[in-house]
Amino acid sequence: MQYDPNGDLHAMLGESFYQLGLQGTTEVHKNHLIKARALMEKVVMTKKEHKVANNILGNIYSSGLGVAVDHKKAYNYFRTNAEQDSAIDTFNAGQAAHSMGDLKQAFRWYERALQLAKDQDTAEDHLFIETSFKNMASIFYGEDKSFYEKRIPYLKEY
Repeated sequence: MQYDPNGDLHAMLGESFYQLGLQGTTEVHKNHLIKARALMEKVVMTKKEHKVANNILGNIYSSGLGVAVDHKKAYNYFRTNAEQDSAIDTFNAGQAAHSMGDLKQAFRWYERALQLAKDQDTAEDHLFIETSFKNMASIFYGEDKSFYEKRIPYLKEY
């Protein structure tokens, strides 16, 4: 597979390997995840903003699928999609920042995920809303009463 200017063919193949790799824990499954990562890294070298590749790479590095867990790499991949208003990856960027101990960035991404979820209003977004609140509460529990004030406008919508 040589000619793939947008990386879409590599991304489709990489996503297939990724999904196969998630199906078990044998060496074959691990090899599928390694192939998925290699293909997706090739895609983001071609097109940095490729949403599928960034999401899968972020998940691979945040979960340690075939690699050591690396929250910084996961954060960078998720952040690329978050900057394109992907609600799920905005939330994921918050989780990665939270795992790195960057609570200020985590809170910022969680707030942004809440806003995107409110604007896009799908059933999946309601899960982001509740989980974002829980994660934000774990950052500021008992320290910042403004957290509860910030929560009220979102809850009124639901």
